[in-house]
Amino acid sequence: MVRQLALFILLSISLFGEEYRYSVIRIQNQTPNTVSYHYRWGGDKGSPLSWSYELSPNQVYLHWYEFDHPGQNFAPQFYVRIDGDNRIYRLRSFFSVNKDDESVGRVYRFYTEDGRVTIQELSGYAEHGLYYEVSD
Repeated sequence: MVRQLALFILLSISLFGEEYRYSVIRIQNQTPNTVSYHYRWGGDKGSPLSWSYELSPNQVYLHWYEFDHPGQNFAPQFYVRIDGDNRIYRLRSFFSVNKDDESVGRVYRFYTEDGRVTIQELSGYAEHGLYYEVSD
């Protein structure tokens, strides 16, 4: 029991020794076509989706938000709309010390369902993070 507690403490120190600096979302395109989408970090429901990106088949892209200061542990919501779909999806992110490592970030995928491109969370938390709302 003491040995297990010591191991837990050592792992906790190594895992939490660095302060989080980023909020990261990883999106992979698992469709046979390039997927174009618009996105933004934060804003109100009616705010425009400020940026756009095209993701080639099998490509992975990391979206990240840098905290104002290390350890802030707060990031605005991430919103995305796939071209050809009027729904806006709100995605959740994971905090990380690194923004460039493809193994970090909450993972989502574009895939085709019933002839249209949609998005799904692959991080195991889908019931808590992904939703859509119809744009006005």
